[in-house]
Parts: sequence; C-alpha cells; structure tokens
Amino acid sequence: MLPGGLGAINNGNYFYDPNLFGTPVHLLQIPTSVMQSIRSSMMQRQENFCRFTQDGKTSNDLIKCLSNQRDRSFVGEKDIDVGWACRTCNTVFQADNLFTNHQQMVCQSKTSAFKLIQIHYECRKCKQCFGTQ
Repeated sequence: MLPGGLGAINNGNYFYDPNLFGTPVHLLQIPTSVMQSIRSSMMQRQENFCRFTQDGKTSNDLIKCLSNQRDRSFVGEKDIDVGWACRTCNTVFQADNLFTNHQQMVCQSKTSAFKLIQIHYECRKCKQCFGTQ
C-alpha cells in the first residue's frame, strides 16, 4: 500500500492513466437510456455530438412538476460541454486536449471528437444552472 491509500486507485493498476485512456462510455454514471442514446449517436456517425440530461428527462418533465405558472416561465436550458469521446475505442475524456493526446498516442485515428453535451436547467431570472441527478 502506498502512502495516503494510493494502492486502491485504479484497482491497483498503477500504469492506468485516466487522462490518456479516458473513461469507457459504459462506466459513465448515467441512466441506461442516456447511455444507449450516446452509443447509438456515436455509431451512426451523422452528428459529432449528443445532447442529454444527467437523469434522462427533459425540461418539460421539470415544468410539469412545477405548480406555479410564474415559476414555469423561468425554466430554461443551457448546454454544457462535459466530454469528448473517441469513436474508435468508445472512451470519454473531460477535456478536448486530453482527447487529442489520446488520439495521437493510443488510437492514432484522424476522426474528430464526439462531443457530449449535458443539458442543464437554467433559471432565467437569476441565471443559475443546475444539473439533474
């Protein structure tokens, strides 16, 4: 065991660098329906992005829960880039430069990144954004 409990990191695999190898799509902490949507969008290769909410619901689902019409008028959406995925190996990176490094050193493909765009709910009055979980 290394100091600070580092032996538990990556199940003891000290050669695994998540900045280089990313997180496989199937290990993302999202509902199965969202995962399937991301995978099918990646395989279709028609678009270079997929928009989703963390909980798999829509802003209309949130609006239905609000009883006050005034509150409903404040609900909006804001897109936030949360990941760049490699279509060759189906892994996701938290930054575009990490995807580029992976592509140059591991997969060596010339395909562009598949962007994961998470839809956050936005209060139009105070401009605060909230992810759904």
